[in-house]
Amino acid sequence: MKRSIRLKTFFFTTVLIITIMCLSFGIIYFFLPQYYMYTKENELKENTQTLVSQLKKTSNSSENLESIQDFALKSGAVVISYNDSDTIIPKLSSPFILSGISDLNFNSENITYSATSIRDDDEKLTMIKKINNGEIREISITAILQPVDEAKSTILAMLPFLFVINIILSFLASYFYSKRLVTPIIKISNAAKKMRRKLPDVSAKIYSNDELGELSQNLDTLYGELLQNISDLESEMNTVQALQKSKIDFMRAASHELKTPIAALSGILEGMLDNVGMYTDRERYIKECWVLTEKMANLVSDILIATKKSEEVALVYERINIRDTLEDALREFLVFFREKNLLLCFDEFDYMYETDRNLLYITFTNLLSNAVKYSPSEGEITIGFDEGILTIENTCEEISLEEISRLSEAFYTLNISRNKLQSGSGLGLYIVDNNLKKLEIEYTIERTNTGIRFSLFFCGS
Repeated sequence: MKRSIRLKTFFFTTVLIITIMCLSFGIIYFFLPQYYMYTKENELKENTQTLVSQLKKTSNSSENLESIQDFALKSGAVVISYNDSDTIIPKLSSPFILSGISDLNFNSENITYSATSIRDDDEKLTMIKKINNGEIREISITAILQPVDEAKSTILAMLPFLFVINIILSFLASYFYSKRLVTPIIKISNAAKKMRRKLPDVSAKIYSNDELGELSQNLDTLYGELLQNISDLESEMNTVQALQKSKIDFMRAASHELKTPIAALSGILEGMLDNVGMYTDRERYIKECWVLTEKMANLVSDILIATKKSEEVALVYERINIRDTLEDALREFLVFFREKNLLLCFDEFDYMYETDRNLLYITFTNLLSNAVKYSPSEGEITIGFDEGILTIENTCEEISLEEISRLSEAFYTLNISRNKLQSGSGLGLYIVDNNLKKLEIEYTIERTNTGIRFSLFFCGS
């Protein structure tokens, strides 16, 4: 069974306080008499030394009387003064002074003093001090060092009441002390339980300037970093899963795209081998086989380009002229422009940008290839540039918004029949999308009144 730390702290503190209290009472009970005797004796000796010094300095009777009277009242000791004849001087002896009979006329030689008030069992301290001030030869000082038996009895009588009061105070002190001490620990423990379940927005919220406050802050910081790491890890896992799914989808699409020409090529070759029907015209179907083989080679080449990872070739950033790079890419398509009698409108501009020239060049060739491929004969291709935005626009048949949103998918083409002999592999814009993501260049694809526009957003110059 789990024991509460607050309860354990409460009982431990209570027992500790009661133990200290009992030890304190025991020390007072056993050592108070000895301490009282020690201090009383030292105090008497100090006062006696002062009195002797005062008496030695003067021979005036009134001053001597005043000093002896003050000493007797202050210390409670008996002072007997003797003259040179070794007889008592009543007017300078405290019993006679305090009783008021020091002024009576009687023969001092017949006076004796017996301290009848001193019991035989009382501890006494007697000191004889030489004075020799002309009036007093010496003084005899007797003090009773009475033990504090009455004080001990009083302590024993009050002990039950004091014990009860101290027990109550001990419980109260232990309760508040244990509550104050343990409450932060319980908060940290409860917060740790919630943190173990990975609940959001959990913290111990202890802001004291001590080790518990530091522990709470470290725990809160550690949990915040842990949640952030978990979130980052989940994000990475989702990204990896998305990439894995994209890879699988790409491979399935690639297999599907290769399956059709392979099946057609296999059928033609099988018919030619069997020499049946129309396949006896081998000259014609050998050309078709060559076209299919060339198409598959181009498709495989496009697949290899599309699947090349950015980490395989490090990007080399350099400052290039966008128009010059675009002109170099255009030279590859001049023949196709003439074949389809296309009109090219190319704005004059001069724009410098820091990027990987090779990857951007490949991007431009794919964009221009698509523009040429889908433009009708005697169509128009317009290349414009304004405030860091490059646009490549070509005329074509009307495209739906759904088709626009799928243009960057692998193997997707605008040709409804999906005949790659007419429309291409469908990897052009897929490659463009990957390249621009690597170069961190944003782009948009939108339809216009006459065709489609592709915009690239360059930042900086």
